Amino acid sequence: MIDLCLDSKDPSLIADAYRDARDIGLDYERLGKLVRETSATPKREKALEPLAELMRAIPKGDR
Repeated sequence: MIDLCLDSKDPSLIADAYRDARDIGLDYERLGKLVRETSATPKREKALEPLAELMRAIPKGDR
């Protein structure tokens, strides 16, 4: 998913990949750590925003 974001793919592809991963047991903590590590520059932070939005939409109790 991070690669899709950095390659500036369509946000719907990112959302589909996120939902697929979530359905098979996505490790939210690890993904969050990877997003934080990868978004070290403003350009990368902006590229990762679609994924960050999806992650923020999940209630903490559901993670």
